[in-house]
Amino acid sequence: MVTIAERLEALQHLRQLMDPEREATQSLIRQACAQNPWFTEEDYTYTLAHITQSYLDNEQLFEFAANYRLFDRAASLKTVGIVMAGNIPLVGFHDLLCVFLAGQVALIKWSEKDEVFFPAIMEEWNERFPWIKERIQSVPKLSGFDAVIATGSNQTARYFEEYFGKYPHIIRKNRNAIALLEGDESMEELKRLTDDVLRYFGKGCRNVSMLWVPKGYDFSRLFEVLDLEDERILHHKYKHNYDYNLAIYIINQIPHLVANQLVLLENEAISSRIGTLHYCYYESISEVEEWENQHNDEIQCVIGNIGLNGLTPVPFGQAQQPDLSTFADGIDIMRFLLKLDD
Repeated sequence: MVTIAERLEALQHLRQLMDPEREATQSLIRQACAQNPWFTEEDYTYTLAHITQSYLDNEQLFEFAANYRLFDRAASLKTVGIVMAGNIPLVGFHDLLCVFLAGQVALIKWSEKDEVFFPAIMEEWNERFPWIKERIQSVPKLSGFDAVIATGSNQTARYFEEYFGKYPHIIRKNRNAIALLEGDESMEELKRLTDDVLRYFGKGCRNVSMLWVPKGYDFSRLFEVLDLEDERILHHKYKHNYDYNLAIYIINQIPHLVANQLVLLENEAISSRIGTLHYCYYESISEVEEWENQHNDEIQCVIGNIGLNGLTPVPFGQAQQPDLSTFADGIDIMRFLLKLDD
């Protein structure tokens, strides 16, 4: 049996392989971005920097493993199927990491939108640690598993529920982040907010897709920050969505606000189209808290300086930088995995 110490050692080698400064890694980034036009080299590099600095930091991994008493547990014989999403680069890496740390076997169904980078990294990783081939396996279709972690849209989630419902499972649907502004945010905070909105073209579950702003809020400072940089709007697929949505609003005479990289629409729906951002006005925080109570199953996190209903806010600019203990949808994956052995 492979010990937790051996798994942690292997993860430190993986950290070196995924270093975005490594020449071979940069080549794989270019290949992954060529395969999926929604991926940019900047975004892929950003993702890898976060993974290597937060998820694969040896000290943080050791503490994480100790918190779940992994040093007192033998490697498991359980097999966990993972259905990877492909909306942003390596979006399912945290799931894979948790299964690996738990000592279980991971069967991975890669998304066709992101099936270039990590399988290639796996080949290098296996050369150094051949036993990993038995612990992490890529498969075209999941079978022979004891539990499942599947991430997709609301539509695919219904299929997942039907197909995987009889097994222990975590099935994720669409979620987004919201931001709560107080009106006195600094220009630097607003600049960081734009990254929370536009990183990965807004396609991630932790991207801000809706703003709550105080009644009478002046959007001019936010627009000033949005207009400072224009690299997103230069991307042909993003610009096509931006132009299409703007045309729809104009043709249908739907009131809207136009910024250089976003079209803003007053709308209570959390999820917004690519190239758009929803907003709502509030007079008191209690209004927002009441609304949040009704929509908490659609919200991944709250960005800002104040939380809602006891939720700890995520600082501006850190929406896409969760730590090891920040679990998607608030479901503790490690506890789920470890219960499989009980």
